Amino acid sequence: MICVVATSAAAAAIEVTVPPAVIAAPLPADAKSRPVSLTRLAANISPGTPWRQDTQSPYFMVPCAVTTELRRWTEDDNKIGSIDVFDRIFRDEIRTAGFRAGNDPTNLFEEQTGSDLQVGALITELRMKTCDYIMFGAKNYSGAAVMDVQWQIYSVSQAKVLARIGTHGGFELKPTRQSGDADASPILRGAFADNVNRLTASTEFRQIMAASTPSAAVTPVAALSFVPARGTASMAAAVKSVVAIYAGDGMGSGVLISPDGYILTNHHVAGSGGQVRVHWADGTDTIGDVLRGDPRRDVALIRTTPKAGPLALRHTPVQLGETVFAIGTPLRKEFANTLTRGVISGVRLIDGQPVIQSDVAIDRGNSGGPLLDEQGRVVALTVSRYEEEGVGRNINFFIPIDEVLKALSVAAQADPPPPVTPRR
Repeated sequence: MICVVATSAAAAAIEVTVPPAVIAAPLPADAKSRPVSLTRLAANISPGTPWRQDTQSPYFMVPCAVTTELRRWTEDDNKIGSIDVFDRIFRDEIRTAGFRAGNDPTNLFEEQTGSDLQVGALITELRMKTCDYIMFGAKNYSGAAVMDVQWQIYSVSQAKVLARIGTHGGFELKPTRQSGDADASPILRGAFADNVNRLTASTEFRQIMAASTPSAAVTPVAALSFVPARGTASMAAAVKSVVAIYAGDGMGSGVLISPDGYILTNHHVAGSGGQVRVHWADGTDTIGDVLRGDPRRDVALIRTTPKAGPLALRHTPVQLGETVFAIGTPLRKEFANTLTRGVISGVRLIDGQPVIQSDVAIDRGNSGGPLLDEQGRVVALTVSRYEEEGVGRNINFFIPIDEVLKALSVAAQADPPPPVTPRR
């Protein structure tokens, strides 16, 4: 935030009383927490509101009472740009309280996936008193701030705000020879951190974070069987069986393969949050449980209430030059059920794993969607495209359907044997 308006010293003084500290009780050692991410930060303070009183003392060790500026909030102050600093503070406080932070860049080797739980912070009040003084030849700041925040806890899978929680916190930066602070930013950051801490102490927030959800297993062991679809499908019918999947702040595609409600997609689409939102071609949404996933093969299995008929799987090998179709939601939700056509360009080994190569057009958001043959049968799942400067976007890769099922330890139920007619 940038403070730009100053008024005369005759204006009324701002009162800042930092509330007593609150210590959030740590979670039990064996407790599990859902991952949560800070994704929105905004301010809604009326322009003209007095919010910051700055006092300056240009002389060594003279109390801060020489000149005073009273700053008033402007409409531009409500416009917050980057939230990177606040995101770091949020993650630090969340982890300190024992909760899981989603999309954590400090986990250099652990898998990073989007969080179903997202948090928005709306700053509704801010008051600061600062002192700019000289100590031992260095310019320093001291002061205090109080802040009110309305926290909105949003579930991507349920597409709704689960709770609105208000906090009132503050922070005081006392004069110290070692402070060396050149501005009042630590005071503002401290007030925000205290509000995050108060959020973690909220009973309502802790109940949401501890809510039990299924978690995706890595390398599932127990075999799982499903009722497969049979027959063929036109492309017009096939698009109804392809869904958009929303997990965390990302979006991808998936395909219904069973009347039981089983959907195949990529692991990087489904994530590890336990639940996703499934958007169907008829415009309705359902909640899907992520049953299992394999990040190494980048595949996942979701189960939900189906709103369409499933597509059949093809287990015979594809042929070079064979016509294929891709269906998915590239780039934006407005492009849902986009159908493109291409040919099989080859079958490759990428990092030791077999993939199908095709020039069929795909883009971000197609991930997890199906590659179909001309009979509308699923031959593979979309996984990636080759990107290099100066190279056309016509080299795309798909995971063969048998590789998908193998990685997930999933198998289609065999057709029952035909009834035996007794001899007479």
